[in-house]
Amino acid sequence: MNPKTSLSNPSSSANPCLAPTSSPAAAYAGVFLWSGALVGSILNGSHLILLLCGAVASTRSAEQQVVSAGIAAVIFALMGATLGACAYAALRACQFPTLRAFAWARRVYILLMSVYVFLWILGETFLVSTGAPLTIGSLEFLAAGWRHLFSSLAYQYAWQIFVALAAAVFITWLAARLVRRQEQTLSAEPCPQSLALRGFACLLALSSVLALLLQPQMAESGQLCDTPEISLLASIAERKSVPQELAGQRVKVTPGPSRQSEALWLLDRASKVRLPERVVLIQLESVGVDHLGYMGYRREGRSITPHLDELAKASANWIQARTTATHSNYAQMATLSSLFPRRGWGLDTYGELDYPRVLWHDFLMGAGFETVTFSSQDESWQGMLLFEKTHSTQRIEHAGNFPGEKIDKITEKVVPDHITVERGLKWLKEQGSSAAVYFNFQATHFPYSLPAAVQHQFLPDDPHDAEFNYLYYSKELLPIVQNRYDNALAYVDQQVGRVLQSLRERHQLENTLVVVTADHGELFWQHGLVTHGRTLFDGESRVPLLIHWPAAFGPQVSDTVVSTLDILPTLAALFGELPHPAWQGTPLLNEQGEMVSFQSNGPGAHPAVFMNIQGMKSWDGLICGEWKLMEDRSSDTVYLFHLGDDPKELHNLAHQRPEVRDRLHAYLQTQMQAQMSYHADDNQELRADRFAPRLLSCPSLESEGIARSQSLETTSL
Repeated sequence: MNPKTSLSNPSSSANPCLAPTSSPAAAYAGVFLWSGALVGSILNGSHLILLLCGAVASTRSAEQQVVSAGIAAVIFALMGATLGACAYAALRACQFPTLRAFAWARRVYILLMSVYVFLWILGETFLVSTGAPLTIGSLEFLAAGWRHLFSSLAYQYAWQIFVALAAAVFITWLAARLVRRQEQTLSAEPCPQSLALRGFACLLALSSVLALLLQPQMAESGQLCDTPEISLLASIAERKSVPQELAGQRVKVTPGPSRQSEALWLLDRASKVRLPERVVLIQLESVGVDHLGYMGYRREGRSITPHLDELAKASANWIQARTTATHSNYAQMATLSSLFPRRGWGLDTYGELDYPRVLWHDFLMGAGFETVTFSSQDESWQGMLLFEKTHSTQRIEHAGNFPGEKIDKITEKVVPDHITVERGLKWLKEQGSSAAVYFNFQATHFPYSLPAAVQHQFLPDDPHDAEFNYLYYSKELLPIVQNRYDNALAYVDQQVGRVLQSLRERHQLENTLVVVTADHGELFWQHGLVTHGRTLFDGESRVPLLIHWPAAFGPQVSDTVVSTLDILPTLAALFGELPHPAWQGTPLLNEQGEMVSFQSNGPGAHPAVFMNIQGMKSWDGLICGEWKLMEDRSSDTVYLFHLGDDPKELHNLAHQRPEVRDRLHAYLQTQMQAQMSYHADDNQELRADRFAPRLLSCPSLESEGIARSQSLETTSL
């Protein structure tokens, strides 16, 4: 029989399913359903194989994983069949001949298949590389920084990209081949329903075999939430969800002050008591407290940060400071604005800036300072430059507009830090008094590259390994990587020393206010992870915070848990001013330069220290006293630690102390919901009328009978 004759004549009796009483669209839907089920089975079967091989891990049971993979395959099979059949029906309604309609429907289906396979390969690659499932937020993170990330991916993941693309091309070709073959032999099929049954039988058989092979203990040790399709759809659904009142919890966030209060604040500025002659704000990159000499770190019996150590001895020093986020585009902007970086469900690249913000340069320019930024990094990363440009015109010198030679950091090219210092010191000399400069140093960002002429103190420090990349390097490389990082940190410390020495030589250090902090820390295989941006563990979130102004106060040390949001309000307090009503931080020093004494809870307590990340992974966290709660939304995992008993965060008490977990969860999510509600698209009138909501103070855990934990058994939720 001629297939063309049969296809063009749906009433042919050679195929009972194409009899006049049957719809040709049903037959073609069967073709698409069969192809979709088979390809979905291949993809999600591959996911289960990766799970079996240990390439990815799961917090769910083996049965749940199989069901999840099966559901994902069915979702695509039905989606492909529906769209393919609808395309065919629409074309037939437009009087397209049967064969032509089917050909165009096939093209629509193959296009859909190509997009699906690409996203699936991207999601699985992202999962294996980062341990995080693909979400709408991670897609935004990748898309917003694609210019910076492309060179890194091409350089460090060339073979993985090649394999992924080859697999995507093969699977797409397979889908096209299957549909084309069924098109040519459709008349020989007994019934379109058999095509669907064949696809689902393939899926069921594959899932059943793998279910028998999967070991139950694998369900207890992982991080994976779901397959790429499920995780992406879940993140979209989460973003569209409306925040609900937390059941049983009476927690209220104080709304932000009225925008009219800014006028009163401006009038109050005339009563400021004193100002330093100049202000120097230094933000380090990827520097936690673990490698600082004044915190006890030693290499070969000596500190690698002698200049920071000297500064710490003469400064107000908060040894329990935390950042607001562990990726730079959030953490740095929060420090410069005293605004908590949580504005929605997904990554904020500062495309919508319809809310009030007063940055460091706005505040200091209003006090009579000339301000300038000298940054080694490209400030356009993830939209930061957009955030930094306010109504106050200031000069921003950064890698993006630097004409000289730069250092290749793979993800971006940066200005050598010693050049950044030279430019900044030259400006300070030319400016004289009433000058404020912001330095951003980058040598300690992965891969910790240094200018060619810089001496390396610790060797060997060149991994020479294809596995040495931002997302992963083997534990065997750790000593070499730490040498490399410590060399970079020693170089950065020298730049801090140059700034201090220049001020000292000109007899200006006494009346210069110097602030040193970092955007976040860095992991070196703690918790099985490297670099930063994927968790809120202390290795990433605990940072140095030093404030030095010898003319105003002497050295003092505090172990109160504070936030980098508190830096700008503290400067205002030292100047004899109230914090700007836009800011969400709290002053740490009073007008006399004395450390503020906070109550453990209640009205006089320091606000809870809130943290979040929305990049490759999505985490929320807060610290209240010695309790720390973290919620990994990427994998539905909750961590609760008592930092007094467990400073290395090794023993998760989320199951053992549900009363603490639930109380802190209520405060954490109430604050996050208040942030998102304030920044919601339909709340423009609120932003026009009020500043951002205030941060909650810590709950009275002790008075509510939630006592200090004495048990440190490992649990997970």
